[in-house]
Amino acid sequence: VLHAFPAMTLIIPIFLMLYWIHLLDTIIGVMLVLAAIELPFYVFVMKGFFDGVPWDIEMSAMTDGATRRQAFRMVVLPQVRVGLIAVAVFAFIRAWEEYIFVRTFLIENTNWVMSLYLFWVADDVMGVDYGIVAAVAVFYVLPSLLVYVFCQKYLTQMTIGGIKG
Repeated sequence: VLHAFPAMTLIIPIFLMLYWIHLLDTIIGVMLVLAAIELPFYVFVMKGFFDGVPWDIEMSAMTDGATRRQAFRMVVLPQVRVGLIAVAVFAFIRAWEEYIFVRTFLIENTNWVMSLYLFWVADDVMGVDYGIVAAVAVFYVLPSLLVYVFCQKYLTQMTIGGIKG
């Protein structure tokens, strides 16, 4: 639902809520805001993956003696692993590249995240030192590249159905 609104329309109400609950200028406050905004979308994406798992597979596991929890853990979760990894990668990249909420809700520079430091380094009144900007940019891009490299083999897998019919 919150994806339907531009981020600018949500800033003032969220700012006031964070102020009232004393989470303004904290990383926890920004994490809660991002989770509240992004979680419904990720649940919607995962619903598609879970709907793609045939009920017969789970019923077969329970017929063979597995409890409902064991069937979910040993049968369903491996089937939706690609979706879980994709959602985790999207969530990480979305949180890592966030600028608007972080800039608005984190006031003191002791709480700043990498995107704010990159902007701060590139926006110097005395002139821009492009060597420092490039170094900060490399450190800013590095976690996203590492996540991509480590998750690439899982994201490119094609799942093949577990039953024939």
